[in-house]
Amino acid sequence: MTTFENVFLRYMARWNCLEKPAAADVVAALQRSGQHGKDTTPHPRTIFLRCPLSLRFAQFYSFVEDLSYLETAKRTADYSIDHLPVDSLPLWDFDAPYVPGVTPRDSSSATIAASGLLILQQQVNKCGGSDSKQEYTQAAITLIESAIKLALASEISFADLAANKPNATLGAISDVATPANTSRSQGFESILMHGTANNNPDAGDGRSFDTGLIYGDYYLLEAGNRLLGMQDVYR
Repeated sequence: MTTFENVFLRYMARWNCLEKPAAADVVAALQRSGQHGKDTTPHPRTIFLRCPLSLRFAQFYSFVEDLSYLETAKRTADYSIDHLPVDSLPLWDFDAPYVPGVTPRDSSSATIAASGLLILQQQVNKCGGSDSKQEYTQAAITLIESAIKLALASEISFADLAANKPNATLGAISDVATPANTSRSQGFESILMHGTANNNPDAGDGRSFDTGLIYGDYYLLEAGNRLLGMQDVYR
């Protein structure tokens, strides 16, 4: 309930980190990996998409049948969808100024959000609300398509490995402008490029952007499996 009361109800956007001593009010709200660094002002963040906490409120609803949890999940999902860029591949931070070929993206945000949106859709359907049954499903599909279209790395196989130097053909170097599924990413060791874990200006050597992220790959597969499991619903 602390997250619900201090984050969603007040701002409908997420902080990355709350500092709350036991039995006390929240004393600081920080963004340790976002655009605004140590700023204690809440800003809508791509971490809001990358961490499925907001959309897990849909699952909480299934446990307690309290509609406030489902409404919170829907409102935060709607906010995220409405603040995506035109091509639907999330920027590393909602507030980041977009410069084509320069501003980092976060493909892991797309895949984790897609999986969460499918969970949300299932709960909306069970609730029997007036929402279109395709609304969140289509948003999830759009996110998956954007990740594949703009961030899919080139195919890699054991045949690419040189027998005498097995590591020589791995570890392709990409940058923000590297296109999807071309020879430029041959040997890239993740399914998706262009992931961001932490691009906080204050992070120093801890910054990690425009990279492969294992959880981005995982949720790409999970979202695909969720779609396959849901396909009979829409036939």
